[in-house]
Amino acid sequence: MAGNHELMLLGALPDTRAGWLARRSIAWTREVVRSDVRSYLAALPRTATTTDMVVAHGSLDDPEEYVRTGERAEALLGALPAGRLLVLGHTHHPWLYGAGAGTLYPGMVAGPPGSAAMSLTAGTRYLVNPGAVGQSRERETRPRARFALVDLTRAQVNFFAELYDAAATRAALRSRQLPRDAVHVRPGRVAAATRRAGRLLSLASASLRP
Repeated sequence: MAGNHELMLLGALPDTRAGWLARRSIAWTREVVRSDVRSYLAALPRTATTTDMVVAHGSLDDPEEYVRTGERAEALLGALPAGRLLVLGHTHHPWLYGAGAGTLYPGMVAGPPGSAAMSLTAGTRYLVNPGAVGQSRERETRPRARFALVDLTRAQVNFFAELYDAAATRAALRSRQLPRDAVHVRPGRVAAATRRAGRLLSLASASLRP
C-alpha cells in the first residue's frame, strides 16, 4: 500500500505539504532507488481491503490527512460495514478508537510503556493506528519502535513499543549525508533549536551552489 512519501517519491503527489526533513530524504531516495523498486512502488494501491479490514495511509481518500479526532474517526468508521477494522498511519501516534466507545488506547493499561493487548468486540467498528517504526512522534529520550499486530482469530490488537539501537541507525544516516533526525526526532527545546539551525544551514548551502 502506498503512503504519502512513496507517492511524493514517484511524483504522483507534490511535496508542498512535507517538511524539510522529508523533502531532503525523498530527494536522496530518488537518486538511489532502483528502477524495479520504483516499479513496485508504482503498482501499490492507495488502499487495501480484505473481508475484515481496510488499510490506508492517511484516510480513505487522502494519504496526507491526519486523522486525530473522534469526530473524524466516527465519520470514517460510519462508511464501513459493521465489524470492520480501519487501519491508518500517517500521524505516527498509536491509537485504538471504537465506534461509539471512543479512545480505547492509549489509556490506563498495564505493561511496558506503549505496550498493550486490547480486546475487540464482535460487530464493532474500530480504527487502529500502529504508530511508527523509526520516526516516533513521542517525546521520549530512549527511542522506541512502535507497531501493532492485529489478531483477528483472537479478536485482539497488540500494540508494541520496543527499544532499538537508534544510535547505530543515526550513524548510518550521517554516513550517507542524511540528517540524524530522520530516524528519531529528539525531544526538548535544545534539540528543536538544533534542528532549526541545521535546516537554515542546509538552505544557505543550497542557495550558494552553482
